[in-house]
Amino acid sequence: MLAARIGVEYAELEPLLDDRYKLVEIDRDEVWWKLAEYVNIRLGELMAIRHELDKSLQKDRAARALRIAHHRRRDKKPSPRS
Repeated sequence: MLAARIGVEYAELEPLLDDRYKLVEIDRDEVWWKLAEYVNIRLGELMAIRHELDKSLQKDRAARALRIAHHRRRDKKPSPRS
């Protein structure tokens, strides 16, 4: 149910869940460990993507600030005709 809420397909998780019915009750935490590892990997990938997006955003913001500053300096020059 949690996977469905965030748009993760069951087919992506199915290989991790295959063994849960073959295990005795005391060993079922193996499935939880596999799921936790999967989540950690996905979270790490998403964090890396977010970091790259943030770097691009900051680079674009810096370039935009430079363009605005350049434009403002250009507008403050007096007209050569005055």
